[in-house]
This record gives sequence, C-alpha cells and structure tokens, in this order.
Amino acid sequence: MWGGVAYLLAGRAFGRSIWPGVLAAPAIGLVVGAVLQGAFERAARGGRRLISLLSLYGGATLFAVAIGLGSMLGVSPGNRRFPAALLEPVIGVWWGLTLTGFVLALWPVAYLTHWLLEWRAAR
Repeated sequence: MWGGVAYLLAGRAFGRSIWPGVLAAPAIGLVVGAVLQGAFERAARGGRRLISLLSLYGGATLFAVAIGLGSMLGVSPGNRRFPAALLEPVIGVWWGLTLTGFVLALWPVAYLTHWLLEWRAAR
C-alpha cells in the first residue's frame, strides 16, 4: 500500500525514476516493521507517536535511497554520480514530505499501520 501512496504523491516529481522505490516498497515495509514494530508495541502513547513518525521518515528515506540506487545502477533515469545520486532523492523526499504538509496526513496513517499490525498479531 505504501508504495502505491508514494507513487500517487511523488510520481510526477520523480517520473520514471520512482519505479525502483515502488518495487522496493514491500521490502522497505518489512525492514521498517522488523526494526520498529516491537518498540511501537512496548511504548506508551507518546512513544508510539514518535515511533510512527520515525517509521514514516525512515521508510521514506529508504524509498529515496532505492530511487537513487536505481539511478546509480542505470536502471532508471537520474544522476548516476555518487553521492549526489543518493542525496538528491533523499532531500527531495524529505522536502516533499515535510514542506508540502504530507507528513500531517501520512503520520496518522503510519500510526494506524503499526496499530493494525499489533492488532493482527494479537489475533
């Protein structure tokens, strides 16, 4: 789901170079969940909010790194020179997430995602 959201929000900005990030999105979700889900489940309400924000920015950063790696490897258009190939999409994603206000809409969705994973595991 998160890869589709990223495509809808950033597809025009990144063009074809977004596809490595979209294709890597399921693996990114697994990494973010494996690293942060346990901490989310153990945390109190305030900590859960912070962890969900961290997971949003962490996932977005990994998404941007996948875009940069795709450019470096030549599988998608974009800058191929290290470190610019990695830094440009990361800064662009952080900029877009923060300064456009998408963080205000996606942060609660990240929280809900963690909560649903916890609820599903309890069942």
